[in-house]
Amino acid sequence: LAYALEGRFWAIWWPENPELRLSISYQLRSAAKAAEDSERLASSHVAAFGVLCELGRLAEAMAEAEAIARIVEELRQPAQRWLPRAARALLLLHRGDFDEAELLIAHSLEVASVELEETSAARSQLFLLRREQNRLTELEEGVRSTIGAFPWYPLHQAELALLLADAGRRGVGEPRRQRGGGKDHRVGGGLIADHNDVGQGDIARVADYAAVSEEAARRHERGR
Repeated sequence: LAYALEGRFWAIWWPENPELRLSISYQLRSAAKAAEDSERLASSHVAAFGVLCELGRLAEAMAEAEAIARIVEELRQPAQRWLPRAARALLLLHRGDFDEAELLIAHSLEVASVELEETSAARSQLFLLRREQNRLTELEEGVRSTIGAFPWYPLHQAELALLLADAGRRGVGEPRRQRGGGKDHRVGGGLIADHNDVGQGDIARVADYAAVSEEAARRHERGR
């Protein structure tokens, strides 16, 4: 049951259903406790943490982050060790504690391996940080490298499109493909090529890209 609930949570991650996903995360928690499955229990807190951040309920998200850290320490498994760092960095970004967030993100990038999910998460958090600092152009090479390392995440292709749109680069709306995992992964006009691999972060970046592109089009029309 716990595995089924976990799979359902990630399969239906869309903007219109945060309350449903939060309910599923709590059902997953109950099932994990009943099965005495600490890994699924950690997953339930990770799931709830993401939704609560999405809803802006940061005090509750902090409690979930503390639970993640406690369970991960008990598990002592390398595959989960990065989760508390990622959760704390995201909370710091939400609160606007950019100096402390930058230190933690830098540490995550230092200790992570390119094959690990921590690298993808930390690079995405660095993208968010640099955007708030108006320093996105510094990341173009790194974002392109991340797309090559994690072609199955549309999130990073959306970040590149947004970076180029913010920089006012021409041709940003034209699809460009990165091959990976037997699928086409597209940038720009073809950002969402496969809904099976799309998450909340992907959608948020695409929405940002659309807004920036629309504003650029309006400026172009006014300049005629």
